[in-house]
Amino acid sequence: AYDLAIKGVAIGVLHPGWIASESNGYQGTDDLGVNVAKMIKIIASLDAATPPTILGPDGNIIPW
Repeated sequence: AYDLAIKGVAIGVLHPGWIASESNGYQGTDDLGVNVAKMIKIIASLDAATPPTILGPDGNIIPW
């Protein structure tokens, strides 16, 4: 990631949240369309100066 950052490429890992879907019996707490819209905003805010990290659908850093 750092090798790409010096070339101006932004790197980000996004966790989509717990999406309600057929695979979890629609018990997820998040709506796919809403979270995709949130993730698009997060992606648009990234730049090469943003340190590589894992972000949740709300934009908060997910520690690991």
